[in-house]
Amino acid sequence: YEALKQKSIENYDRSIEALLKCVDIDNSVPVLYFELGKTYMKLKNFGAAEDALKKAVSKDPDNEWFLDELYGYYIVQNDYDKA
Repeated sequence: YEALKQKSIENYDRSIEALLKCVDIDNSVPVLYFELGKTYMKLKNFGAAEDALKKAVSKDPDNEWFLDELYGYYIVQNDYDKA
């Protein structure tokens, strides 16, 4: 919850720190990577955002939210082939 709280007040660095702690505890939860990807996008850290979103999709390939966010990432990057 701390990660989401920090994200909501636009303290993205602290949000990422909290999410990474959660990943250290249990790296099998795909929503952690999804939230990391969205938060990295807010910081314009596009490489880390793509990695996190791809990991979320690989852990839950049928989740439309994850796929939509990755699609949006590729659109922002003007990478229409991957989108």
